[in-house]
Amino acid sequence: MTARIAHDHRRAIGDVACSGALFNTGDGGRVSRGHRVTGVASVVVLLGVAVFAVWSSQATAAAVGRAVTAGRVSDDYAQATTAVSAEQSLVLEYRLQPSSQVLARFAQSATAVVAALGAIRAEGDTADRALADRVLPAHQDYLAATDRLVAAVNRGDAPTVARVNNNEVLPSHLGIEQELTGAAADTHQRALGEWAHLQRMQALTRLARRKASTKAQAVRCAR
Repeated sequence: MTARIAHDHRRAIGDVACSGALFNTGDGGRVSRGHRVTGVASVVVLLGVAVFAVWSSQATAAAVGRAVTAGRVSDDYAQATTAVSAEQSLVLEYRLQPSSQVLARFAQSATAVVAALGAIRAEGDTADRALADRVLPAHQDYLAATDRLVAAVNRGDAPTVARVNNNEVLPSHLGIEQELTGAAADTHQRALGEWAHLQRMQALTRLARRKASTKAQAVRCAR
């Protein structure tokens, strides 16, 4: 994108420099009033083309950056939501069939949740960072509750398993899931909006460039 900006800038400057020929005649530098007016008009038009070329390239680059970031944050939310669902499924699996393999998979899912929330905080906006700052401590509380549930399962203490699950694990999970699911939907829509804006900007830029090129060519032909 930077190379494109430099290319457009050099091309426009070259056109402006070429337009200087309009101020010179073959009879020792005397310039007619009509030629002078045409030359000034040429310079104004070509400078306008140069300014537009630089602005459009920079504006498009900024739109691309916003669209890419929005898409990345949307993916982070999707990963966090998937990992949170996997955690709860593994909690239920451990209650039914306790094993070290299930605990290992649960630990992997928990790590994935933390990593996704960290990415959301690093790549998202102010609202995303605020959400990550709320959910990360809530997730730590959830993990502490699952530790108590696992200990009760290992002891064979069914009443404690039911109590911890119903009063601690499940409410904590539902709260986290609700926050992430709502934010994921909003962020997905935001990402779609940024890509749609980028496509509109690119279409308008192509149209404007064609018109600017036609006007610049008309100026050259009028020399």
